[in-house]
Amino acid sequence: MRGRAERLARLAGAQRALADAARAERVAAKAAHEASVVEGTEILAALCDDTVLHGIAVPAMAGALRRNGRASEQLRRRIDEAAERQGQLELIAERLAERAAQADRAERARRERRRLEEVAVTSRTPERSDGAPAGPCKPVNSQRD
Repeated sequence: MRGRAERLARLAGAQRALADAARAERVAAKAAHEASVVEGTEILAALCDDTVLHGIAVPAMAGALRRNGRASEQLRRRIDEAAERQGQLELIAERLAERAAQADRAERARRERRRLEEVAVTSRTPERSDGAPAGPCKPVNSQRD
């Protein structure tokens, strides 16, 4: 049964690796979202600017702002999904690690029990042919001299 504990430990390691990948995905999405927010702020600042060509660029800038808003919302959803997936994967990894430790403890207990049984069998007191224990036992007299 030692193999069961090792298999569970390997599975827990794989789950932890998946959780780490989800964490990396969440961090990348968060960075992209922050960049999108900065870009949106820059577009708004450009819209508020008083330049001579301001009226010509407004429709293009409004379209860019809409696209930026949609992209930011998609990135925010991706962050939320990645965070949820990461939490689930970490929970699974934790449970698998607990099961691996439990299987390992059970296997150690079985081995210890077998060892104690072997010690008990090899250390038994030999018996006489009539079933009484051998050794320096004196018969007990019911009568006193």
